[in-house]
Amino acid sequence: MPDTLVVTSPHYRTYVAGNVDVSLLFGELEKNVDGVRVAPFSLESAAAGAYDVIHVYWPEWVITRDRGTLAARRSAEVVLTALTSARRRGAKLVWDANNVRPHEPVCGEVTANFFRDFSRICDVLLVSNGSLADEFIDEYPALISVRRAHLGNLNYAGAYPSEGIDRDTARARLGLPPDKRIALAFGVVRRYKNLPSLMTTFRRFSLTTSDDVHLVVAGNATDVQLRREIEEVAALAPDLFTLDLRSIPEELVAVYFRAADVVLIATSQSVKSGVAGLAMTLGTPVWLPRRGAAIDYADEVGRPALNLYEGGMTEGIMREALSPVSTEALPTPTALLDGRLGETWRSYAMRVLAVYRSLFE
Repeated sequence: MPDTLVVTSPHYRTYVAGNVDVSLLFGELEKNVDGVRVAPFSLESAAAGAYDVIHVYWPEWVITRDRGTLAARRSAEVVLTALTSARRRGAKLVWDANNVRPHEPVCGEVTANFFRDFSRICDVLLVSNGSLADEFIDEYPALISVRRAHLGNLNYAGAYPSEGIDRDTARARLGLPPDKRIALAFGVVRRYKNLPSLMTTFRRFSLTTSDDVHLVVAGNATDVQLRREIEEVAALAPDLFTLDLRSIPEELVAVYFRAADVVLIATSQSVKSGVAGLAMTLGTPVWLPRRGAAIDYADEVGRPALNLYEGGMTEGIMREALSPVSTEALPTPTALLDGRLGETWRSYAMRVLAVYRSLFE
């Protein structure tokens, strides 16, 4: 094993899928951890054997999928060839498990085949917990024989400015109603998050409650048709919704969470939810399906910070989530310190480095 490991990740300097995990992790590896050197990623360098470890967080974003099926198929072949060559030259391939399926249903057959083939050449599956690992293995059976490392759930203390802003100031800064109970749906706007359905259910719920409620949808919407659907639902009740469908500036991310009484997640996929981690970090109660990483989150953080539900998001769940008791201001949960559940980002990076090193023993 080399004294200094050369490691890379295709997306460690960009928020390709609207998540900062890789950037935060590799920022620590790059600046604060001895025995590792972070190098920029390229397929050419991978094929030439330039890396000891290739850490992949979003496999679907490594291939080109915006130029049609034939281009996507060719891209998948090129990527798999490069990664296979890297492994033959001694590199280890780490899959950091996030979404069980790709964020976007683009070139679906090609992407599904790529995920299947990618799962067959991994050296380790890096997962936050056992429940998420089980769902990945169910989806990609080849992973049953792949080494797994469970490293716990992340949070985002210190990742964004204004994390201590009070609710009234946050609402004033965003121009949100000061006296209503506000729910937040946050993050890159994607089909699997079921936002039009969430908004329609929220509108029905608002007609059955005597409380003043409001829903904020904040996140970049690049799908033109999906954006139109969201705007059409909002137009039915303009006073009920606030839409901010741009890429949210870093200086406003924590402000949105601190302004809200509750965060609602209605995803149809199993995920390691960065939105849930951010909500709990910032003291905003979150409601999400009892699937994947959420199951093991509940072992460390319970109500009122974390609330799990079965099935889909319903009016009844919204009623409970936005009840006066549920929307009392919360401090940051004591289990969430700086950077992880009870652990700094530097400490987490050291444990990831230990996983890397174990692959060469």
